[in-house]
Amino acid sequence: MQRLDLALLPPKRVFPRQPGRVAIVTGGTEGIGLATSKRLALLGMHVIIVEFSYCDLASMRSIREFVLKFKEKKLPLHVLINNAGVMMVPQRETADGFEEHFGLNYLGHFLLTNLLLDTLRESGCPGRSARVVSVSSATHYVGELALDDLQSRWVQVGVRPSVRTAML
Repeated sequence: MQRLDLALLPPKRVFPRQPGRVAIVTGGTEGIGLATSKRLALLGMHVIIVEFSYCDLASMRSIREFVLKFKEKKLPLHVLINNAGVMMVPQRETADGFEEHFGLNYLGHFLLTNLLLDTLRESGCPGRSARVVSVSSATHYVGELALDDLQSRWVQVGVRPSVRTAML
């Protein structure tokens, strides 16, 4: 019996083509975000990569400005991928006074998503609704969530701020 070389078979298509659909990917310039952006583009989507110099997810003002500019373009939005994040950065606060891990990784994406929800709803249709995908890590497995100290003001060393944010 002769063996079938699976490498000779065409790859199985997991996702259908997505021409005319629009995606926003935060943190899309490297790592998982870049791979995601490339894949969505290969599927025919118009991909908008949210890069730090255009939208600082640690700044509520910057997020609001980005959303305003996006909405001015009158584009639909079919997919929002919340991927950007920081881990193990020095203890510091965002311009809005939040611990940086919590402010950027959680609150920044929360605000971005909420400001874009109406556009996402309007862009979906029966049988083909819009999607929000939030990328996370396994950091939450190595710590505890202290609901009374989400800002981690008393923790100065280690990965605790990253861990606490990951557990949200």
